[in-house]
Amino acid sequence: MVSFSKAKTAGKDTRSADQPPAREETLVANLKHDELFYLGRFNGVPCIACAIDEEEQLPADWKTIGLWELYSSMDGVEYNIATYASQIISWQQTSRYCPVCGSPMVSVEGGWGKRCTRGDYSGYPPVIPAIIVLIHDGERLLLSHKPGWGKRYGLIAGFVEPGETLEECVHREVKEEAGIEVDDLQYMKSQPWPFPNQLMVGFTARYKSGEIHPQDGELDDVRWFTRETLPETPPMSVWPICSSPAGLNNNKNSTRGISASSQERRH
Repeated sequence: MVSFSKAKTAGKDTRSADQPPAREETLVANLKHDELFYLGRFNGVPCIACAIDEEEQLPADWKTIGLWELYSSMDGVEYNIATYASQIISWQQTSRYCPVCGSPMVSVEGGWGKRCTRGDYSGYPPVIPAIIVLIHDGERLLLSHKPGWGKRYGLIAGFVEPGETLEECVHREVKEEAGIEVDDLQYMKSQPWPFPNQLMVGFTARYKSGEIHPQDGELDDVRWFTRETLPETPPMSVWPICSSPAGLNNNKNSTRGISASSQERRH
């Protein structure tokens, strides 16, 4: 079961032994929460997601954990399920009313989509594409720095604009942020990034021309590094990249649940 209080995930704290552990089957039933959503099964176990009231007190053997904290410490598949749940809950909370006329939205059978009860509008959980690119020049690679990052540097990244291809986005973001031209773009892989609902698409590119200089005011430093001179960088992910929670069997046509105590809920 995956439960959320805003951006926090509720999970068992195995370090606490002050009282008997709360059973997962009864945890949500004893807490004030929003609608339950059935995500599917993982290793035969139903996965349920819901938002818990912020003022509710979790049992002693449970605690809230942010997705950032889970990022490098949780099993890959389980982390992907947690991010999947987070995005579905966010979608349910922000799609209650039609953005066109304000009428209530209802679920579309067989998926996560919703439709307006008055007009023709329908919507689906947003997935916003963004690029991230490793720019290299021989043994050098380009890293950027934003105000407030401390000593940490990262790769150039940015959101895809309407009417723009992923490749065009790479060229534009690199020009806007670093003032240079690149070529030899190579797609690497993609990764869900639930902060709140991006899909990061990774590329490599080779430096072509231009003088490095931050252009758009968003960055305060862009420079070349080698293996020997690398600065502090974000921690490497320890979970495999995949476009959906691998191992999660989520049959969208499954029967919807009806009672608050049921393990399996409607999606």
